[in-house]
Amino acid sequence: MRLASWYKAVYPAVTASIESIMNNPACADQSPSLASVQVWSAPPLGFLKLNFDGAMAINGNAGGIGGIIRNHLGVVISSYSNRISAGPAIMAELLALKFGLNLVNSLDECKNFRIIAEGDCKLIFDWISNPSLCPHQFQNLIQEIVVLGVQKGCCFRLIPRHVNTEADSLAKRGIG
Repeated sequence: MRLASWYKAVYPAVTASIESIMNNPACADQSPSLASVQVWSAPPLGFLKLNFDGAMAINGNAGGIGGIIRNHLGVVISSYSNRISAGPAIMAELLALKFGLNLVNSLDECKNFRIIAEGDCKLIFDWISNPSLCPHQFQNLIQEIVVLGVQKGCCFRLIPRHVNTEADSLAKRGIG
């Protein structure tokens, strides 16, 4: 019952009832609404896509940042996975985005492209669109990210966590 309820909560458009899923879990897989589950997609021509993520160790004593830059064909241009010092998880997310934007700006093959920066942390995108919401301790970092984004004509996009798994893996690898 708990699993079927969870499934219905995560995929509310699934037409099968909780009772049907409990009696026959396979019926959930055949629901047409699963076709609408979001997956990673390549950027349009003229853009590169930067997927980024930050992670902190469970004990909080170290973190990692990761990201991947791809072209309109989905071909990886560059990726990164680095260790960072301890701090709040939001700091890891911010550092992952800043590092990725700096990397894009430093690569010759990225020179003539606009950027779509995708991540799964809503708070960062709220702060980018309205820096006055950002706590004082992160304001300089947000300002740097906004400036870097403007330089590359960056579009910032919030995506579901399950679409950002490669960047998440790179961030966790950075922890060590």
